[in-house]
Amino acid sequence: MLITKGIKAKLYPNHDQRAWLSQQFGDIRFVWNHFLAIEKGKWNRAKLYKMAKKAIPKPLKFPRKYDLYNQLKSLKKKYKWLAYSDSRSLQCELGILYQSYQNLFQHRAKAPKFKSRKYFKQSYRTTSIPKQIGKSHVLKLAKLGYIRVRFNEPLVGKIKQVTVTHDSTGDYSASLTVEYESQVQLPKTDQAIGIDVGLDDLAILSNGMKWNFKYYSKANEAKKHKWQIKSARRRHGAIKDIRYNKHLQKKMPNHHVKTLVEYHNYQKAKHEVAKINHHIRNQRVNYLQFLTTWLVKHYDFIAIEDLKVSDMQHNHKLARAIACASWYRFRTLLTYKCAWYGKHLELVNPKNTSRICHTCGKNTGAKPLNIRSFVCPYCHTKQDRDVNASINILHLGLEQAMANNSTSVQYTSLQLCTE
Repeated sequence: MLITKGIKAKLYPNHDQRAWLSQQFGDIRFVWNHFLAIEKGKWNRAKLYKMAKKAIPKPLKFPRKYDLYNQLKSLKKKYKWLAYSDSRSLQCELGILYQSYQNLFQHRAKAPKFKSRKYFKQSYRTTSIPKQIGKSHVLKLAKLGYIRVRFNEPLVGKIKQVTVTHDSTGDYSASLTVEYESQVQLPKTDQAIGIDVGLDDLAILSNGMKWNFKYYSKANEAKKHKWQIKSARRRHGAIKDIRYNKHLQKKMPNHHVKTLVEYHNYQKAKHEVAKINHHIRNQRVNYLQFLTTWLVKHYDFIAIEDLKVSDMQHNHKLARAIACASWYRFRTLLTYKCAWYGKHLELVNPKNTSRICHTCGKNTGAKPLNIRSFVCPYCHTKQDRDVNASINILHLGLEQAMANNSTSVQYTSLQLCTE
């Protein structure tokens, strides 16, 4: 089976390479903002025509990729310094802009915005294939040359494209899209499991096992909160000082006024907050990778509830907890790992799964979130709310798979993992 996989690598550029990367990010921003300003100008003129009740001369459409590339050639002749950047990265940037407008026209996303050098994350994408020499810790990127690198896993297969990123912690990384033929198939276990996701526990299995938020550390949250307070106070003090210096500059024109970048205490606090956030994110991703791999290894059939996470985050009381739980990423990891290793994943509508008693099948009514267990009024069985929901999800998933005539699921050969 042909697999497309992303492999991340940490880059260690020297001083000259950092300078080139900074210029490359600037060139990418310039090209994006230049073509976006042209298109936004067209749409603004169309609105003016409409307000004046005049006919628009021509139907407005976003240019084809071929036309954009021709415009890019003329732009490079006008601005000679664009020749020092990776030409394929500029073409990729126009391709991303083209796709963003297609998403806008098809109501899949909002209108693209202008890019700023003040944004904490800078990146560029290129289809220039990097070369790997004999040493596994050295990579050759187009226009950048040989650069020290550290991979998180062995690099195998054909590299399709590379995205180089500079994040808020000051680190550089490269995300490589690799395509290769994989014959890895995990052994069959003939086990089926249902999963209910929650906020107290990340995953509650239908066999009663619960996976809690092991990656969540209150010490990290307390440290982050402390540095956030410091950062806010130092920023407030810096802005107050800037305003005072601007007032003095009116009387003394030669008086120097600092920018926020020159206030090193504020920049240090800002950097510490970014480092802690990066550490928490890495812990979360590592835990989700471990959990999803364990599930795929032990179960052939996995049923999970199909939640609309973006809609659930409209609840301002639970939005932060839902975002930290990373339910959507958990489901995404399960989806592609099941596809890779020949396992079956079924998405189930979670409606009434926590209300129906799995023993007698009766609806026991709505329950507030503080009720974690209940006694069924019909069969008088004591049920754990989350485990009961996961068992219902398992049964619904199997029924749904059989109704869809799924060839990868044989109901008789699967052992249901329930209490």
